[in-house]
Amino acid sequence: MTERHEKFTEAMQEGLRQAQAEALRREHNEIHPEHLLLALVSSEGVVGDLLQAAGCTIPALKGRLEALLEAKPRAPGSEAQLYGSSAFNKMMVLAEDEAKKLGDEYVSGEHALLALLSPALKTSTAAKALSESGLTRAALEKA
Repeated sequence: MTERHEKFTEAMQEGLRQAQAEALRREHNEIHPEHLLLALVSSEGVVGDLLQAAGCTIPALKGRLEALLEAKPRAPGSEAQLYGSSAFNKMMVLAEDEAKKLGDEYVSGEHALLALLSPALKTSTAAKALSESGLTRAALEKA
């Protein structure tokens, strides 16, 4: 994760740090898209505003993300070995692709949202949480 930090906006870097901290607090040995999504919607910033403008119910989304994270298995004592889950790694690669498609130099939280709503990740639990909270890719692109 750290080798590509120079490609991320400051807000995205902070979101990644918060996602890592959230995984550690919950004794997870993998960072999942839900960790990052919760970090991004919990902080003041563009992602929360964008989600609201696109019709997403933020409190409902946070509740879904909390429940999904609570259901993940714990691995006490594993904080030295924290990995990105396959869905997380895929989301990050797709977020980079989204940034490139839009001609953006840096990857931001908005690109991660677009990645989660891409066909490649539409069956992920994070993408389902977004759609159950009222978000569609078309609404996000419009916002």
